[in-house]
Amino acid sequence: MAHGIVTADQMQQAFTSRLTNTYEPPGTLRDGGTPRHDNDFTDIRDIRIAPTHEELLCPLPPYLPVFLPMAPHHHPVNSMQRHLDIQFRLLREEMMYVLIPNIFLLHIDFFCLLIEVLPSDKPSER
Repeated sequence: MAHGIVTADQMQQAFTSRLTNTYEPPGTLRDGGTPRHDNDFTDIRDIRIAPTHEELLCPLPPYLPVFLPMAPHHHPVNSMQRHLDIQFRLLREEMMYVLIPNIFLLHIDFFCLLIEVLPSDKPSER
């Protein structure tokens, strides 16, 4: 049985199809119109730079657009809005990638300090 050769055009179509099938738009553009968290907006002007508490605890992956012309996006192809949207979201995620583990470590440290400071249920020995 001979195997067919996959052409570059077929690989491009498969890649574009996969991007389209896995596309999960931002904010209220998602299925059901429900954002991932309280800082998930369609318009980047509404997104806070610093992550919110709800965003930090969100189990869903963030919206990270693919910077390719054939990739699905909520702004028109070759538009300045699309370019700025992609750059903002990717740069913000790069910053948060470093920040989030450190925030969780701080959270654990504060929790440990709180446990040490809280009174114990045991009666104190005199």
